[in-house]
Parts: sequence; C-alpha cells; structure tokens
Amino acid sequence: METRILDVDLDRHTVKLLKRTAARDTCIRVWLSCHFCISLLSSYNLDFPVDCDDEYWETDDPATAFKQPLGKPSITSYAIAYCKLIEIIGMAQRTIYEENPKSGNDEWTKEVIANLDSALNDWIDQVPMHLRWDPHMVDPVFATQSAVLYACYYHVQIQIHRIFVNCPNMGLGVPVYASLAICTSSARACSHVMDVATRKGFLTNPYLLNAVFDSALLLLLNVWGGRHVGITVDPKKCMQDVEMCIRVFQVYEPRSV
Repeated sequence: METRILDVDLDRHTVKLLKRTAARDTCIRVWLSCHFCISLLSSYNLDFPVDCDDEYWETDDPATAFKQPLGKPSITSYAIAYCKLIEIIGMAQRTIYEENPKSGNDEWTKEVIANLDSALNDWIDQVPMHLRWDPHMVDPVFATQSAVLYACYYHVQIQIHRIFVNCPNMGLGVPVYASLAICTSSARACSHVMDVATRKGFLTNPYLLNAVFDSALLLLLNVWGGRHVGITVDPKKCMQDVEMCIRVFQVYEPRSV
C-alpha cells in the first residue's frame, strides 16, 4: 500500500508543497488514512487536515473557501483530534517502549511520564465541545467519533502506565500502586464508554477491541493484585466493569474482524 502511494507521488513532501486546494486536502486524507494502519503518524512531517467539511472547501466566494460555517460543528475535527492522539502514542513508543540508555534513571523516567501525562491533559482539554463524551449524545456521527476518541484516550493512558504494572521490579521511579490506580481508572472509564456506545449501536470500529481487551485485563489484575500494592479493591464493582467488556466482545463475536 505504501509503495502505491509513493508511486502516485502522494508522499509528505509533495503534499506540503501543494497550495490549499481540494486536491491537496484530499491527498492529506488519503495519506493519513493509509498510515493509520501502516506506521506511526508521528514518523511523518505532515499537516493535519483542514478543520472544515469538504462541502465547504470550494465556494463561489473565495473568501469563504475552506472555512467551516459558524455554529456548524465539523466532522473533520475528529480526524485532527485523533491524529494528535496518535502523536502522543508515538512519543510513548519512542521513550518508555524503546531501549534507551536513560531508561534506568528514575528522574528521567519521572520526567518522561510527566510529559506524556501533560500531553494527554492538554489533548483532552482541546477536544472540541461537540466531541466531548456524553452518554446521552443523540447525533450518531458525533457520538461515534466521541466514543472512539475517548476510548483511545483511555487506552493511551493504560499504555503509558501499564509498563510499570507489568514490571514492578524494574527499579523505576514510578510507584506500582500509582500506575495500577491510573490504569484501573482508565480501564473502567474505557469499559463504560464502549458499553454505552455499543448498546446504542453507535460503534462499529473493530480496532477498539484492543482497548476493550486491555481494559478487561487491567481490571482483572486490579482484582487479583490490587490489595498487594495497597489499593482498596471492590471485586464486585470491578467484575461488573469486566462484564461490560465481555458484552462488547459478544457484539463483535459473530463478525469477522
């Protein structure tokens, strides 16, 4: 797939040289769509899509071209927010998940985790109002987009902190109980978002099954090992959340992913 993209000259250098036109932004969308599956978006120096739905790209008045009408939320806002979240995943992959001479240094580890958590906090604060998760959302498009963003957000939190849950004896400067508590909270929130979205029929994205699986696993780890690291555990409540994850899997069970 990547070879075909390069064959038709849609690489990032070509796209950045193009003016703001329908062709340029179509190229950006094609590139991003392919690279969500091929490699980390953070490996490429590419502009985000314009925050404007395609029906407003070209207008009779050039002054209004590529401008989203006031009061009308953009469907494309979701793609931009998702791209920014992928960049944070890339930061985590290049630091805590790669071999690094500094990875055994407690201060370096604390700084990396603080920077990643700060990036996530900034991301969640910048989510457009129409995409902020609300279990009572009615619009199926924005409800689906919001569910995907928030499920991925909680999954990223789990990925950042679960390494310290998996390896409590690494000698890193991050307490196991703190990471387990963050992972558990994120897993519970993710399971709730996915449960609501699936029950309402908003969600059809099979890629989020990884988030559901990791959430269920962390919730079970919390039940089995939380007490050993000083966390108060309510097994009944945790198992209710695990059951939410199981119900999501049951929805996808008859499908071919």
